[in-house]
Amino acid sequence: MPDVLTRAAAERAALFRPGVPVVLEPLAHPPDFPDTRAVFALRYADGAAYALKLDLAPGGTGAGRLAAEAAALDRLAQEFADHAALGVAVPEMLSPDGTALVTRLVPGEPAREILRRGAPAAVRADIFRRAGRWLSVLHGSAPAEKVPFWPRWMLREIDALCTGTDLPPSCAGAVGALARTARELVRRPAAKVVAHGDFHGGNLMICPGRTVALDLTEATRKLAVYDMADFLKLDALCPADRAEIAPEGIAAAHLAAFLEGYGGEVDRDVLRFCLRARLVIERLRGARARATPYQRAKADALDLRLSVAFG
Repeated sequence: MPDVLTRAAAERAALFRPGVPVVLEPLAHPPDFPDTRAVFALRYADGAAYALKLDLAPGGTGAGRLAAEAAALDRLAQEFADHAALGVAVPEMLSPDGTALVTRLVPGEPAREILRRGAPAAVRADIFRRAGRWLSVLHGSAPAEKVPFWPRWMLREIDALCTGTDLPPSCAGAVGALARTARELVRRPAAKVVAHGDFHGGNLMICPGRTVALDLTEATRKLAVYDMADFLKLDALCPADRAEIAPEGIAAAHLAAFLEGYGGEVDRDVLRFCLRARLVIERLRGARARATPYQRAKADALDLRLSVAFG
């Protein structure tokens, strides 16, 4: 962690609880923003624990992001108040300059880490079910509107990733198949809702008897199906046999558990397209990444899923 971020976090922690000794513990340091963003745990001498999110982006853009997140968390804390087993990180302080947001530290473990280390099947299904339940409350926190589905942006992203890259065999027929399906689904009515915007497995905390989501900086109104696909692609971290994979490209048991938790109306054709497209994007990004053992294992898992989805 760069010293400049640690010092900035310490200065803002002192504003939150003046005069109380605190130990800063690095929690996250986004590689795409190495000089401006970080998350620290604040562990005070009296036993209190909080999380501090720092964004020092120039021009006030970081302050704007955190102020918007604080407002979203305040509103959603009220929306989730009637759901004892679900919640969001509760904001405690936005620093005067807007560059630091302090929330209560969530005592749990990210869903991604639980799945990555090899959880039993029942635990995996429970995580996907919990994710569906949490997302259902978020998506229902304001009236949905029906808007046309425009999938072209995903095809453009796939085309860009294909440029200058040796196409993995599992993706060879996928690009054309997705383009054909997109033509069939374009303008299909889809639900536009209050969405998380970055609903991946690192932003969902699995706590004893409770499920809590983090990082609402990307929250906006967008299609509900995008949040669903963002989380469901986490299935690639889990062991699976070919016979267990559904046509969507993920384990049928995980998809069923998620949809059970979500409970609302879901257009399975649009979900299938979005999930398949997300898996292709993940595989193409991996083809450009450094070949670590983790990346090779993830590529193998995605190849299996894509071979079923497009086989």
